[in-house]
Amino acid sequence: MTLQERDRLMLDMLKAKLFVFQRVQTSLTGREEPYYAELAASYAFPEINRIVVDWYSELLRDKTFDHICGVETASLALVGGIGYKDNLSVVYLRKKRKTYGTQKLVEGVYQEGDSVYLVDDVTVDAPPTMAFIRSVESQGLKVKGVIVTFKIVEDARCKAVFEQNGYEYYSMLGYDDLARVAQAHYEELGLGANIGQLIMDGAATTTTPVAD
Repeated sequence: MTLQERDRLMLDMLKAKLFVFQRVQTSLTGREEPYYAELAASYAFPEINRIVVDWYSELLRDKTFDHICGVETASLALVGGIGYKDNLSVVYLRKKRKTYGTQKLVEGVYQEGDSVYLVDDVTVDAPPTMAFIRSVESQGLKVKGVIVTFKIVEDARCKAVFEQNGYEYYSMLGYDDLARVAQAHYEELGLGANIGQLIMDGAATTTTPVAD
């Protein structure tokens, strides 16, 4: 995806109000940002959804794996679209095991030792996603990597952490794309004149690295 294509997609996402600009806690870790990524709402916009699914499809094309694994609930529609488009097997991780039925933590049809790519809408920080990886692997699956639509934090706090633990990491868009496009169109979008710097400052806030 070229820089021009990323900018066009990001502007469409901003106009669709998939980013809410107010100071919010973005995860259970207590991390705060000057905005919130509402990417689960992207499924209401077919053209945005198509572009995102096509990006995942292209990325996964030459990789070897048994399943793609979504995370309850935001990425379920996303993995469904990717699986349908490319005839891929889809499983998904429950954030909490059901107290009834089969009580599976990972739903779907799979065998112990099968490999998966974990697909989610957003990386807020490494710790929550590392917890997802551990949950999936506790069910006998092998996570090869993590693929997300948007990363809120700089690579030192996500990509580097995952790679140090043996996992590939890919993101379609990031905070730098958001900062660049929001700054360029702040008047049109009704944002503050310093919005780009606020986004960049939030991405660089340090946290404790995660390791197995």
